[in-house]
Amino acid sequence: MVAYLGALLIFAALAAACWFVSVAVYKGTLGGPDPAAAPHYRLTAAVAIAVTSMTSFIPFPGATSPAWRSGPSPRSAGSG
Repeated sequence: MVAYLGALLIFAALAAACWFVSVAVYKGTLGGPDPAAAPHYRLTAAVAIAVTSMTSFIPFPGATSPAWRSGPSPRSAGSG
């Protein structure tokens, strides 16, 4: 349980860093209105970070059987 909490905190920190860096890049490159001035900016940021953090626990479909362990690929089976 503690490992999951630690992983969740790491995922949340990475998601928050990505969010705030992307906002800084947006402000630096496009100018325009400040996204942080929007009425629900903090709620939007919190929801985006939370959703990204929670979906980080979903395993990648190909991660359970790596290519180097699953045997020969279908393309190489018939070429020979």
